[in-house]
Amino acid sequence: MALTGFSTALRTVPVASPNLHTLKLDFEGWFCGVSRQDMVSSQRGPNSLASIINSLRFRSLRIVSIRVNLIEFNDRSDFHPFLDAHPSLEDVSIDLGNKVLASTALPGLQSFKGRPLDCVSVCDGRRPLESLTLSLREPGFDLSFKIKGVLNDKIVLQRLASTKTLRRLYLRAKNSSPDEDPEFETQGLCPSLIAQISTACSMLTHLELHVEDGIVSIFFLSFPHSHSITPIC
Repeated sequence: MALTGFSTALRTVPVASPNLHTLKLDFEGWFCGVSRQDMVSSQRGPNSLASIINSLRFRSLRIVSIRVNLIEFNDRSDFHPFLDAHPSLEDVSIDLGNKVLASTALPGLQSFKGRPLDCVSVCDGRRPLESLTLSLREPGFDLSFKIKGVLNDKIVLQRLASTKTLRRLYLRAKNSSPDEDPEFETQGLCPSLIAQISTACSMLTHLELHVEDGIVSIFFLSFPHSHSITPIC
Protein backbone atom coordinates (compact mmCIF):
# COMPACT_ATOMS: atom_id res chain seq x y z
CA MET A 1 0.00 0.00 0.00
CA ALA A 2 1.27 3.48 -0.87
CA LEU A 3 2.13 5.70 2.05
CA THR A 4 -0.71 8.09 1.21
CA GLY A 5 -3.17 5.19 1.14
CA PHE A 6 -1.96 3.92 4.49
CA SER A 7 -2.10 7.42 5.96
CA THR A 8 -5.68 7.85 4.75
CA ALA A 9 -6.61 4.51 6.35
CA LEU A 10 -5.57 5.98 9.69
CA ARG A 11 -8.67 8.17 9.60
CA THR A 12 -10.81 5.10 10.34
CA VAL A 13 -9.00 4.23 13.60
CA PRO A 14 -10.84 6.66 15.95
CA VAL A 15 -14.20 5.39 14.66
CA ALA A 16 -13.24 1.70 14.83
CA SER A 17 -11.47 2.00 18.19
CA PRO A 18 -12.93 4.96 20.11
CA ASN A 19 -11.51 3.72 23.44
CA LEU A 20 -7.93 3.42 22.20
CA HIS A 21 -5.46 4.43 24.93
CA THR A 22 -2.15 3.59 23.18
CA LEU A 23 -1.05 4.68 19.70
CA LYS A 24 2.41 3.93 18.29
CA LEU A 25 3.34 4.92 14.72
CA ASP A 26 6.81 4.22 13.33
CA PHE A 27 7.54 5.07 9.69
CA GLU A 28 11.03 4.10 8.57
CA GLY A 29 12.75 3.15 5.31
CA TRP A 30 12.78 4.08 1.64
CA PHE A 31 10.03 5.16 -0.74
CA CYS A 32 10.45 1.95 -2.72
CA GLY A 33 8.41 2.03 -5.90
CA VAL A 34 6.66 5.26 -4.92
CA SER A 35 6.19 7.95 -7.54
CA ARG A 36 7.46 11.48 -7.02
CA GLN A 37 3.86 12.75 -6.98
CA ASP A 38 2.87 10.25 -4.28
CA MET A 39 5.94 11.19 -2.25
CA VAL A 40 5.08 14.90 -2.43
CA SER A 41 1.44 14.19 -1.52
CA SER A 42 2.53 12.29 1.56
CA GLN A 43 4.42 15.36 2.81
CA ARG A 44 2.02 18.21 2.01
CA GLY A 45 -1.67 18.98 1.78
CA PRO A 46 -4.79 17.63 3.54
CA ASN A 47 -3.84 14.03 2.79
CA SER A 48 -0.27 14.34 4.04
CA LEU A 49 0.93 12.05 6.79
CA ALA A 50 1.19 14.90 9.31
CA SER A 51 -2.21 16.40 8.44
CA ILE A 52 -4.01 13.09 8.83
CA ILE A 53 -2.32 12.26 12.14
CA ASN A 54 -3.08 15.76 13.42
CA SER A 55 -6.76 15.28 12.55
CA LEU A 56 -7.10 12.14 14.69
CA ARG A 57 -9.01 12.45 17.96
CA PHE A 58 -9.11 9.88 20.77
CA ARG A 59 -11.04 10.60 23.95
CA SER A 60 -9.05 8.13 26.12
CA LEU A 61 -5.54 8.35 24.62
CA ARG A 62 -2.81 8.17 27.29
CA ILE A 63 0.27 6.88 25.41
CA VAL A 64 1.53 8.01 21.99
CA SER A 65 4.73 7.36 20.07
CA ILE A 66 5.26 8.91 16.62
CA ARG A 67 8.48 8.51 14.65
CA VAL A 68 9.00 9.42 10.99
CA ASN A 69 12.37 8.46 9.52
CA LEU A 70 11.78 8.05 5.80
CA ILE A 71 14.48 8.51 3.18
CA GLU A 72 13.73 11.53 0.95
CA PHE A 73 11.06 12.70 3.40
CA ASN A 74 12.48 16.20 3.50
CA ASP A 75 9.99 18.12 5.62
CA ARG A 76 10.13 17.78 9.40
CA SER A 77 6.60 16.86 10.38
CA ASP A 78 4.83 19.03 12.93
CA PHE A 79 2.56 17.07 15.30
CA HIS A 80 1.91 19.88 17.77
CA PRO A 81 -1.80 20.12 16.77
CA PHE A 82 -2.21 16.43 17.71
CA LEU A 83 -0.53 16.96 21.08
CA ASP A 84 -2.60 20.10 21.78
CA ALA A 85 -5.80 18.17 21.10
CA HIS A 86 -5.06 15.37 23.58
CA PRO A 87 -4.67 16.75 27.12
CA SER A 88 -5.18 13.21 28.45
CA LEU A 89 -1.71 12.13 27.24
CA GLU A 90 0.64 10.94 29.98
CA ASP A 91 3.41 9.18 28.01
CA VAL A 92 4.77 10.80 24.82
CA SER A 93 7.60 9.80 22.48
CA ILE A 94 8.09 12.32 19.68
CA ASP A 95 10.48 14.81 18.07
CA LEU A 96 9.04 18.26 18.77
CA GLY A 97 11.26 19.87 16.15
CA ASN A 98 12.15 23.51 16.69
CA LYS A 99 8.70 24.57 17.87
CA VAL A 100 7.87 25.22 21.50
CA LEU A 101 4.90 23.46 23.08
CA ALA A 102 1.93 25.63 24.01
CA SER A 103 1.90 26.31 27.75
CA THR A 104 -1.45 24.50 28.02
CA ALA A 105 -0.35 21.40 26.06
CA LEU A 106 0.15 18.03 27.79
CA PRO A 107 -0.87 19.16 31.29
CA GLY A 108 -0.73 15.58 32.64
CA LEU A 109 2.57 14.56 31.01
CA GLN A 110 4.48 12.09 33.19
CA SER A 111 6.89 10.46 30.74
CA PHE A 112 8.61 11.90 27.65
CA LYS A 113 11.10 10.58 25.07
CA GLY A 114 12.83 12.96 22.66
CA ARG A 115 15.90 15.13 22.05
CA PRO A 116 17.74 17.49 24.43
CA LEU A 117 16.20 20.44 22.54
CA ASP A 118 12.73 19.20 23.53
CA CYS A 119 13.55 19.84 27.19
CA VAL A 120 13.13 23.56 26.54
CA SER A 121 9.40 22.91 26.09
CA VAL A 122 8.74 19.87 28.23
CA CYS A 123 10.78 20.72 31.34
CA ASP A 124 9.23 24.05 32.21
CA GLY A 125 7.70 23.27 35.61
CA ARG A 126 4.13 23.15 34.25
CA ARG A 127 3.91 19.38 33.91
CA PRO A 128 4.24 16.55 36.48
CA LEU A 129 7.10 14.97 34.51
CA GLU A 130 8.64 11.98 36.31
CA SER A 131 10.48 10.11 33.55
CA LEU A 132 12.62 11.55 30.73
CA THR A 133 14.48 9.76 27.93
CA LEU A 134 16.92 11.78 25.79
CA SER A 135 18.70 10.59 22.63
CA LEU A 136 22.23 12.01 22.46
CA ARG A 137 23.84 12.24 19.04
CA GLU A 138 27.29 12.78 17.60
CA PRO A 139 29.67 14.47 17.64
CA GLY A 140 29.53 15.43 21.30
CA PHE A 141 26.89 13.08 22.76
CA ASP A 142 25.95 15.89 25.12
CA LEU A 143 22.96 18.11 25.92
CA SER A 144 23.95 20.98 23.65
CA PHE A 145 22.03 22.37 20.68
CA LYS A 146 22.24 25.46 18.51
CA ILE A 147 20.21 28.62 19.06
CA LYS A 148 20.57 31.07 16.17
CA GLY A 149 23.77 29.33 15.14
CA VAL A 150 25.32 29.45 18.62
CA LEU A 151 25.93 26.23 20.53
CA ASN A 152 24.30 26.22 23.98
CA ASP A 153 24.96 23.53 26.57
CA LYS A 154 23.44 25.20 29.65
CA ILE A 155 19.73 25.56 28.93
CA VAL A 156 18.89 21.85 29.14
CA LEU A 157 20.67 21.48 32.48
CA GLN A 158 18.76 24.52 33.77
CA ARG A 159 15.48 22.98 32.61
CA LEU A 160 16.28 19.65 34.23
CA ALA A 161 17.11 21.41 37.49
CA SER A 162 13.77 23.23 37.43
CA THR A 163 11.80 19.99 36.95
CA LYS A 164 11.42 19.05 40.61
CA THR A 165 9.16 16.07 39.84
CA LEU A 166 11.80 14.31 37.68
CA ARG A 167 12.81 10.95 39.15
CA ARG A 168 13.95 8.81 36.20
CA LEU A 169 16.44 9.85 33.52
CA TYR A 170 17.48 7.69 30.57
CA LEU A 171 20.31 8.81 28.26
CA ARG A 172 20.82 6.98 24.97
CA ALA A 173 24.07 7.58 23.05
CA LYS A 174 24.42 6.21 19.55
CA ASN A 175 26.68 7.06 16.62
CA SER A 176 24.86 6.67 13.31
CA SER A 177 28.03 5.82 11.33
CA PRO A 178 30.85 4.88 13.71
CA ASP A 179 32.96 3.16 11.05
CA GLU A 180 33.08 6.34 8.99
CA ASP A 181 34.34 8.58 11.79
CA PRO A 182 38.13 8.42 12.34
CA GLU A 183 37.75 10.23 15.68
CA PHE A 184 35.02 7.90 16.92
CA GLU A 185 37.21 6.17 19.51
CA THR A 186 37.82 9.48 21.27
CA GLN A 187 34.14 10.29 21.55
CA GLY A 188 31.66 9.30 24.20
CA LEU A 189 29.67 10.54 27.14
CA CYS A 190 31.81 13.19 28.78
CA PRO A 191 32.48 12.54 32.51
CA SER A 192 31.71 16.21 33.24
CA LEU A 193 28.21 15.76 31.74
CA ILE A 194 27.37 13.05 34.25
CA ALA A 195 28.70 15.24 37.06
CA GLN A 196 26.61 18.21 35.88
CA ILE A 197 23.47 16.06 35.68
CA SER A 198 24.04 14.70 39.17
CA THR A 199 24.25 18.25 40.49
CA ALA A 200 21.25 19.56 38.54
CA CYS A 201 19.00 16.55 39.22
CA SER A 202 19.68 15.79 42.87
CA MET A 203 16.24 14.15 43.33
CA LEU A 204 16.72 11.42 40.71
CA THR A 205 16.06 7.89 41.89
CA HIS A 206 16.85 6.09 38.60
CA LEU A 207 19.53 6.73 35.99
CA GLU A 208 20.13 4.56 32.92
CA LEU A 209 22.88 5.08 30.35
CA HIS A 210 22.32 3.20 27.10
CA VAL A 211 25.58 3.18 25.13
CA GLU A 212 25.51 1.69 21.63
CA ASP A 213 27.94 0.96 18.80
CA GLY A 214 31.07 0.96 20.92
CA ILE A 215 30.93 4.46 22.34
CA VAL A 216 33.69 4.74 24.91
CA SER A 217 34.72 6.89 27.90
CA ILE A 218 31.77 6.13 30.17
CA PHE A 219 32.10 7.18 33.79
CA PHE A 220 29.54 6.77 36.57
CA LEU A 221 29.12 8.95 39.64
CA SER A 222 26.89 8.23 42.63
CA PHE A 223 23.67 10.21 42.90
CA PRO A 224 22.67 11.40 46.41
CA HIS A 225 19.11 10.04 46.16
CA SER A 226 19.69 7.35 43.55
CA HIS A 227 18.31 3.86 44.16
CA SER A 228 19.25 2.53 40.73
CA ILE A 229 22.03 3.26 38.22
CA THR A 230 22.03 0.95 35.22
CA PRO A 231 24.73 1.07 32.52
CA ILE A 232 23.68 -0.76 29.34
CA CYS A 233 26.61 -1.04 26.90
